[in-house]
Amino acid sequence: ENGGGIAVGEITANFVDGGESQLVMETGGRIEITSSWEDIELNTYHVGDNSDGFNQIISEPEFTINIGLENTWNMSFDSDGYADLILPMGSVTITSSFETIQHERELQMNYSSTIVEQIEEGIVTEVMDYYRMRNSQVSVSIISDTLKNVSSSGVNLVTVENLDDENYKQIEFDLYIDYLGTESSDVLTIDGSAVSNFYSDNWTVEFYNGSEWVSSLNFTLGIGDNLADDSVSNFTSIKTRINLPNVSIAHSSDDGQKIRFEVTGDATFSGDAELVVLVPQMHSFEISDSTLETGASPGSPGTFSVTWENTGNGEDSFTVEIADNLPTGWSINEPMTPITVAKGAEGNYQFTATPPNDFSSGEITATVTITSEDGTTSKSYDVTIVSSKITLSVDEDLAQELTKVYESQNGQLIIPIQNSGYRTASAVSINASITNDAGTEIFEYLATQTITIPAGETVNAVFDVKPSSESFNRFAISVEIGDADADYIDESIDDFDFKEDTIIDDPEETSAWFMLVIIILTLLVAYGGLKVAKNKGSTRF
Repeated sequence: ENGGGIAVGEITANFVDGGESQLVMETGGRIEITSSWEDIELNTYHVGDNSDGFNQIISEPEFTINIGLENTWNMSFDSDGYADLILPMGSVTITSSFETIQHERELQMNYSSTIVEQIEEGIVTEVMDYYRMRNSQVSVSIISDTLKNVSSSGVNLVTVENLDDENYKQIEFDLYIDYLGTESSDVLTIDGSAVSNFYSDNWTVEFYNGSEWVSSLNFTLGIGDNLADDSVSNFTSIKTRINLPNVSIAHSSDDGQKIRFEVTGDATFSGDAELVVLVPQMHSFEISDSTLETGASPGSPGTFSVTWENTGNGEDSFTVEIADNLPTGWSINEPMTPITVAKGAEGNYQFTATPPNDFSSGEITATVTITSEDGTTSKSYDVTIVSSKITLSVDEDLAQELTKVYESQNGQLIIPIQNSGYRTASAVSINASITNDAGTEIFEYLATQTITIPAGETVNAVFDVKPSSESFNRFAISVEIGDADADYIDESIDDFDFKEDTIIDDPEETSAWFMLVIIILTLLVAYGGLKVAKNKGSTRF
């Protein structure tokens, strides 16, 4: 003893990580540990080998000492379940565990205990009071012979096979629960759910409680006090059913829908099982948009497209084909591989039709066929391909509406030209001039505009117009298609003219400026008169 404490030289101990090490301490304290544990029949023992309960312990209990250093070490109790230690001052954590074989079923039961103590000068007494670790483990399995409204595709893998109008029939079966825990009587809870994915929200799982179907079910299993105890069973079967979405919502996929059944005891996981449900794929699609007519000509291939919606219940791969009935010299591209489209999504493909060099008139028919991956769900339609021409027109009323001529600023002459044909007009020249009212005399030539007008589009030819002092202006317009397109003209535009009134300067704006000038002059005159009056008033005679 040293000043009321314990002077310690050296302690040699076997460390968990192997070898021997010496702890050198200056001042420490003493801790006395006794042990206690209670078997499943509520008999109390210590962990020493002279205890009546020692024969239930699988291996001699040890305890692990952790004083906050990098290493920990193990020590043993004596035959009376007692340990006497001298440790350095400070916090110490002592843990211990052991396994037992108990009950007539010879079940393994685990015990554990922890002591956290502050070592000071003097003697500390503690009880290593072991508690039996709760074990509510179960085994959950599906009784395959009880499965209804499905066909088995493998272990815990089934395929729905029956339909009830627009709905799939409920899948029914029994779950077998085998109790593997160590509690005499254990209240357990079973729940079921569809493992989350994009299409799992409409799946539900229910259990039969003897009078109604419920989403969660409580039941009791256990080992009983002994083998003769029939107040509790160590197994049970639970009637279970899975409610599927209706046919229009259910989703088919190669992975299927995973359904999980989970058992918990005292809010901790006890065991689970899974069932994968495959929904048979239903192949269906609708053509939502398609080109029924297009044009093509040498040097100007025609294009047409088709869009379809996958209205089946799963991802589908579609082949798109052109019937082998095209005249000699024609070619139309088509996909080399199937086009995969998700459930509810749309697929699209655009074709390019290239005619032979001598195709200058007439039409042909191309047949498009779309087929689902099942090889039988198919739709076809015809596309008429005509000799593409240039068809030009102009909306004179719109031209007058867009054209603006001003009295004091530049304006614009705008001629909208539409090509409603199937061939692009590569060079269209628009000539414009300002004439007299009779159109017999040209006052001014406007610059020629040359534009390209794609098939099916409208392009504006725009001319700058100088300020005009005339009350109205007559414009003469002529449109010419370039020689390169001369053989593909269906309709051209005849020369035309129209009058456009000149927009006169706003009189209200002019009047406002005039009034502002008058006000300023009035103020200046008033100011001058006031100054003269003051000067007169100050003159002496």
